[in-house]
Amino acid sequence: MAKVLFVSPKVGPGNSRLGHDLLPLEGELRVLIEDYPGEFDQVMAYLWSVGKTDVAGFAPLIDRLGPRAKEIMMTTAEQFRTEGRAEGRTEGRAEALLDQLVVKFGAVPDRIVGTVRGAEAARLRVWGARVLTADTLDEVFAE
Repeated sequence: MAKVLFVSPKVGPGNSRLGHDLLPLEGELRVLIEDYPGEFDQVMAYLWSVGKTDVAGFAPLIDRLGPRAKEIMMTTAEQFRTEGRAEGRTEGRAEALLDQLVVKFGAVPDRIVGTVRGAEAARLRVWGARVLTADTLDEVFAE
């Protein structure tokens, strides 16, 4: 396990060939799957978050590690696709709200930009509706 944890940060970030580049760790990964499936799941979650390899790119590794690895990897991939879409929509909603604020009120203070970019989707929806009728920035963000 130590070898996997040592190598993952070196080969993972930005890598679009993880399915191939992790083949030398097949034995260590197999031990993780069989004896420590939770740790294998965490390693895969890390690799999905920092790598640029799609599901097809993991095929060489999945083929060698077998069905249990495939199940864990596909579940992890689906979680990242779902979370990525949700995060992307929230970021898009925040940027759209900032655009609306600039058009309606002019320059937006940095503190408000930070607040908007750090907000959850539900809060952004409320502010997005308020911007349509508000006369001031304070009205948009009133609690």
